[in-house]
Amino acid sequence: MTNYYQANWSTADLHPPIVVSDLSAMSFGRMREMLHDIRIRIPRAGSDVVPVVLENHTKDIGYFRPIERFAAMVASADDVEVITLSELARNLDAGLYPVRYSNAP
Repeated sequence: MTNYYQANWSTADLHPPIVVSDLSAMSFGRMREMLHDIRIRIPRAGSDVVPVVLENHTKDIGYFRPIERFAAMVASADDVEVITLSELARNLDAGLYPVRYSNAP
């Protein structure tokens, strides 16, 4: 698993690494920073709508307050829409999100 804060974020990189973060281990401040970084990277995706999947199993969360604060912040954001994975699958199937393919290994 890639540590979010040790990932190499190159603005010149057209294919940024997939980064896995353990939300249950993150503070609210780190979650807020993560969302800020996602917002910075979205324009490079070449689309106005970019799906981002954030998930964590409740069995891994010992202290819910940071998650609750992050959820409230996301819910109040004008530029974020929260959808289910079923909706994401339907949207992908309908072609709502452009999918880029790479020849990279």
